[in-house]
Amino acid sequence: PPLARIAGLVETDVGLGLVCEKVRGSDGGLAPSLFQCWLGHGGEPPWAQAQLAAFRAGLLRHNIIVGDLNAANVVYGSDSRGGPRLLLVDGFGEKEAIPLCSMSRRFNRHATERRFRRMLRDLATPVSGWTTPRIDP
Repeated sequence: PPLARIAGLVETDVGLGLVCEKVRGSDGGLAPSLFQCWLGHGGEPPWAQAQLAAFRAGLLRHNIIVGDLNAANVVYGSDSRGGPRLLLVDGFGEKEAIPLCSMSRRFNRHATERRFRRMLRDLATPVSGWTTPRIDP
């Protein structure tokens, strides 16, 4: 699945936090976020179309509940399962008082599609000649 492996929990100053496996970038350091990749290329990176399509398909296939899908919570790198690929490192899980996504796979699919389109729209905000990502549903 396009989700970073969870290693455990840690106490933070704002409550419990998840510890995820390190996702490495091409330089061996921490993987850059999708937003950083977009900004670094001045728009859509050459690998974006294929990786975004595979990421979207993986979220839907594995019925991952995404509460906050944005380009800062998605990284492009490699983990122990391979890569490079897009991985969700934060913003997953049910965040609503009534857990509709947990109760209905159909509702979760609709919510994931909506959040994915919003992430693409946010990335496509005209900055330095950026263009709208072209992702086939």
